[in-house]
Amino acid sequence: MPLRSNLQTPSDNTCGAHLSEPDISKGQTAVTTSDGTTGIYQNGTFTPLPAPPPGYQVGATGINDAGVIVGPASTNADPNHEQGYILVGSS
Repeated sequence: MPLRSNLQTPSDNTCGAHLSEPDISKGQTAVTTSDGTTGIYQNGTFTPLPAPPPGYQVGATGINDAGVIVGPASTNADPNHEQGYILVGSS
């Protein structure tokens, strides 16, 4: 179940964020901040995901023990048509 919380990110001051269920064993959670930045929040540190391809927007909704991240993706031209993505590693 997604959670709503405030956290500190390097790009801005405290901001609202949608958090996934935390990965208990690693203390990390997938985050999409209120400014649309996606990344991983762990031990007080926010690490942004790599930039999506031009023309796309993505969100982070989950991460597993292996660091595999999942979430929705859509094009800027059709933001209501979402598809899922799986990010393994940094690309």
